[in-house]
Amino acid sequence: MKKKLLLLLSLSIIQGSYYLTSAQTALVQVIHNAPDPSADTVDIYVNGLLVAGDFSFRQATPYLAVPAGFPLNVGVAPGSSVSVNDTLKNFEITFTNGQVYTAIANGVLNPGNFAANPNSLSTLFDLTVTPNMLLTSQVAGSTGFVFQHGTTDAPLLNLVVRNDTMLADHVAYRDVTGYSHLTAASYFFDVKDANVDTILSTYAVDLSMYGDSTAVFFTSGFMDSSLNQGGPVMSLFAAFSDGSVVEFPQVAIAFLQAIHNSADPAADSLDIYALGTLAVDNFYFRTATNYLAVPAGIPLDVGVALGNSTSISDTIRNFPVIFENGKNYIALAAGVIDTTLFAPNPDGNNIAFDLKMIDYAVLEAATGSDVDYIGVHGVTDAPTLDVAVSTTGPVIIDNASYGGFTPYINGIAASYNIDVTDANNTVVYSSWLADLVPFAGQSAVIFSSGFMNPALNQNGASFGLFIALSDGSVFPFINITSINENRTTGKLMISPNPAGAFTTVYYKGASSNPVIELVNAYGQSFTVEHAELKNQSVSLNTVNLQSGIYFIRITDGSASYTGKLVVE
Repeated sequence: MKKKLLLLLSLSIIQGSYYLTSAQTALVQVIHNAPDPSADTVDIYVNGLLVAGDFSFRQATPYLAVPAGFPLNVGVAPGSSVSVNDTLKNFEITFTNGQVYTAIANGVLNPGNFAANPNSLSTLFDLTVTPNMLLTSQVAGSTGFVFQHGTTDAPLLNLVVRNDTMLADHVAYRDVTGYSHLTAASYFFDVKDANVDTILSTYAVDLSMYGDSTAVFFTSGFMDSSLNQGGPVMSLFAAFSDGSVVEFPQVAIAFLQAIHNSADPAADSLDIYALGTLAVDNFYFRTATNYLAVPAGIPLDVGVALGNSTSISDTIRNFPVIFENGKNYIALAAGVIDTTLFAPNPDGNNIAFDLKMIDYAVLEAATGSDVDYIGVHGVTDAPTLDVAVSTTGPVIIDNASYGGFTPYINGIAASYNIDVTDANNTVVYSSWLADLVPFAGQSAVIFSSGFMNPALNQNGASFGLFIALSDGSVFPFINITSINENRTTGKLMISPNPAGAFTTVYYKGASSNPVIELVNAYGQSFTVEHAELKNQSVSLNTVNLQSGIYFIRITDGSASYTGKLVVE
């Protein structure tokens, strides 16, 4: 309180003498961010008057009115100074009437005693004065802030919200960015080496109490204290407009999505423990979590128990893991608890309950028109499989054996009719409607699930194809055939397509009364009026169908034919 009164009194004396001729003022906030241990505390003089005594490193003033329109001599002296004659550095500043500034003290008194800046920038003690500062956020409910690179021995820096927003890009030492605005909530910020895009440090940034506020975010200290007189280690701070300064805690964090794909009926519901506590309760088969923040850089014991467990002592499997800071992971629960009760894998792969870990997950697609997905073979009693666009389309997943997963595949967000086939792409086990249109711009895991032969596997769930999105949503693809229907499949020719009131379906069948099935994108079946076979064609009345995408399957004896119909 004495320091603040001294500051206010001194400024009032300066202003009082100036107000005799003018009433021009500016607002300025001063931040002490010079990490030189010999400048740990400083005294600040303005026009010869002491305005801030024992001003400490990483301390800030509130925004204070100062005279504008004429030169001010700002002197910085050691904290033990007795007069303006002790100043180490002096800066002549003329503030503009009505303008709002920050003045940040950076650098070291004798650069020869400290590590050089990697970009050959001067690290000599200086005052960075920045105009056009904001006193309140321009976005309601948000925190508005600029970022200053204040670490003398650090390279160009990026400031990034983990898995989300680039806040500051290739910022050089001492530079100050424009304003960013974030909703007043909690985040993880990564400070990155901009040249190689690697994380230097990560911080838990809780802005929930700072809605409508503004701040200066700044890195402070040295990357390598041992080369810099044992000075303070780099950290991330925020100086708010009221003068309060917050240090954000450094953390090591990874993000993890869990997907339950163990088709063992006994494992229909699971409890997941981490660090001795229940992390996910009653985790059901064919569901997924969103990406959850988990500790990184330390050994974790992930325990899996059956649903409704009472404590970590109930775990049936335990998996030691160490997550890496900055990475995104997918943990896929797969396999069966007692392998003797289930059909073996045809390729001899181990089907015991396990967590399949993927360490290269991404949280969104590279473009807004695509779906980037990993393909996973999760069916214990299935042989090596291919997944391909029906008939002559490309192979999407090639030679996948149980437990395997692909790299990310970039797919256009469209609707596909896909076949699950043997490894040679000759025998079609099943066909599916995979409508990716609603998932444009998202990342996903497409996984096969269940059993090819439930009767030999404790009557577990039947084979299915599912898509799990990064937000934890899981959707089934629509089965338009039976898994055990090793069959000859042909493609229909449909005209007109898109259809109006009627369309005609052409195929190579011989029956005079084929079985016709029509399925919409949600798996609902419809009966439509149709004429009998005439010259290997069937006329369909679509006048009463809602607009959308449908799949038609015509079964003619042992052969079946499928095609996509669009109704406008």
